[in-house]
Amino acid sequence: MKIEAIFIGKTTPSYLNAGIELYRQRIIHYLPFEIKVLPDLKKGSVQSAIQIKEKESAQILSAVTGAGYFILLDEKGRQYDSTGFANCLQGISNRGIKKMAIVTGGAFGVDDRVKSAANQIISFSMLTFSHQLIRLILMEQVYRAMTILRNEKYHHA
Repeated sequence: MKIEAIFIGKTTPSYLNAGIELYRQRIIHYLPFEIKVLPDLKKGSVQSAIQIKEKESAQILSAVTGAGYFILLDEKGRQYDSTGFANCLQGISNRGIKKMAIVTGGAFGVDDRVKSAANQIISFSMLTFSHQLIRLILMEQVYRAMTILRNEKYHHA
């Protein structure tokens, strides 16, 4: 199964980029993995936060077309522990899904169209993380899931 992480806007802090790239390099040893960055829209006098959320949500819906399974990361989603998340990914793979998309929204989140289209909505914490930081957390958790599924020594539960 191929996993495609879909992000809105570039990751600007260099320390986050370094961590994301570190985990991307690790993940690709286990499965095909790609990061797709969609353009973000800037808030200004022309666009409100609601308009930006609607436009970015439309981009997301277009980007997930063709994915056999679509997970949205959202603070109100279902929470798993790391082993549960690994088992979730394995279960999706076991269904014969060829391509899965995991999406993080932009700074203003996503609208209800995206939430309705998602096969599953997941939260990594009851805390709220910036749309930039959650990318690194996602990457680490996907890598952790791969090591759990292969009984490797990275995860110490």
